[in-house]
Amino acid sequence: NVFHIVADLMSFKAGELFRKNDVLPINKLFDIEEIETPEKIYSHLTLKPRPHRMNVINKLYDLDIVDYGYCTLNKIMYDEYEERKKTGMVYSTDNCLMQSKWLYEYFKDIDYRGYDYYSKKMPDVLGNNFWSHLRHYLEHKEYKKSYIDIVGETHILFDTMYPYFSEKSYYPILTEKFFIIYGANSFYKMLEDLNCYNCLDLFGLDKSYYEIENPYEQGDIISKKLKELIDKINSGEFNIENFYKENRHKLIDTKQKIFAKYANEIKQIQNFIF
Repeated sequence: NVFHIVADLMSFKAGELFRKNDVLPINKLFDIEEIETPEKIYSHLTLKPRPHRMNVINKLYDLDIVDYGYCTLNKIMYDEYEERKKTGMVYSTDNCLMQSKWLYEYFKDIDYRGYDYYSKKMPDVLGNNFWSHLRHYLEHKEYKKSYIDIVGETHILFDTMYPYFSEKSYYPILTEKFFIIYGANSFYKMLEDLNCYNCLDLFGLDKSYYEIENPYEQGDIISKKLKELIDKINSGEFNIENFYKENRHKLIDTKQKIFAKYANEIKQIQNFIF
């Protein structure tokens, strides 16, 4: 989503480049470092604990693989969602009544186990200051904490006129990381159209994965595949560091293809604003 990228860019130091009208090529705006010996295998960053994300979080606990991930959960948003569930206000989140069946029919049944349960292993790294997720992700170099980003896309849960994906799907691509996304079939189809690397081979999956409409089913698949991958890494059967070194060029190529496709649109937005 071009809007999210530009809006988040304008919220921190890159904004100075926009205001000076001295914008580098868009692929040069993200100052990142190559990942080396990260402390965790994967990351699962959660601001709003939407039900499809809580489904995955619960699976990470039940499969006993939380400790292998850099997993976060925002307390303010957790309390808001838990309260809505308790009071039966599952028909309204984010001031929106356009929920799809994937939100409305599942929200009331998802197991919210209490913030105290999750917070022992999932810190709240954003607190009250959570409006620019990309800014925090880059400035605090969260991307360097793991090789893989597990991403719960948003708008599969809402009835929108057109297929939609947010900035969250771009985070791992901007930082040249492996990724797997649930609730983002339109994003995967965009990658397919651009002939980009989608990282599914890391999990032994193919395009049939993003033909599954149900984000909860995708979350179940991800959790099981992630557990299998972690077991292989722990047993020495799979070396993810070598896999990263051998495939990083595919990640870089994917980023460059996307920038080449959308750089003009981003430039037009910048010209319109300034």
